[in-house]
Amino acid sequence: MATDISVMGRSFSVLENTNDNFWARVNNGSWEPETFEIFDRFVDEDTLVIDFGAWIGPTVLFAAQSAGMTLAFEPDQAAFKTLRNNVDLNAEAAWSSRIRIFEEGIHASGKPITIGAPGKAGNSTSGSLFAGRKASWTIETHRLQDVIAKHRGDHKKIFVKMDIEGGEYDLIPEITDLFADPSITFYISFHQRILRGFIEARTGDEDAATEEYNGIMRKTYDCLPWDRTIERTNGKPFRPAMVKRRMANNRRLPPELVIY
Repeated sequence: MATDISVMGRSFSVLENTNDNFWARVNNGSWEPETFEIFDRFVDEDTLVIDFGAWIGPTVLFAAQSAGMTLAFEPDQAAFKTLRNNVDLNAEAAWSSRIRIFEEGIHASGKPITIGAPGKAGNSTSGSLFAGRKASWTIETHRLQDVIAKHRGDHKKIFVKMDIEGGEYDLIPEITDLFADPSITFYISFHQRILRGFIEARTGDEDAATEEYNGIMRKTYDCLPWDRTIERTNGKPFRPAMVKRRMANNRRLPPELVIY
């Protein structure tokens, strides 16, 4: 059985009795409306969308209705099964043929890595920082550069959505060449609480954890292309001085940024 979801005038079907509370929030507009607005703003028929982690498909099913092609990467085995079923439910829609899904991840090495979940698989928080948890498994990965080279084709624009539960801190320093490409727009989620919790659990020392965490954050933000436009989800600009000021005052940085 299927449930119909409507977001900003676009409709799609999803599995009934699976993640019902989440889909109700999507349907009533209370789940990340700014995310759908950003997709709507930057994605059109000339765009190749690369969505990782795609989870169970909210942004995939939305973006595919306007994109030239949508590639969805979700290495969490439970989430991928639901993603595949949700995509299959929309098989009769013309836009569904423009979706490609992969039970794989994106990583700087392009080699197999271990990921895990803090609870059970499929709960949207799986990532490499949880590799030592009980629910852990090995996945295949691809370099983002290789994915773009293989699938870019005639698409004039690329939209990259990165939501990988802390894995962004390893990946961002390795894709500065892609940041230099003005045809690629990035929508990046930063999981600061997950990173900080991982470091604290590993070090067991608050001062050492703070020093390591701040070093990773500085390195990450130093790698962003500050010569391009970088915005928060509310459309307000985000600049290097704001990074320094927030870090000096122990304030968290924005959880999502758009680079274009």
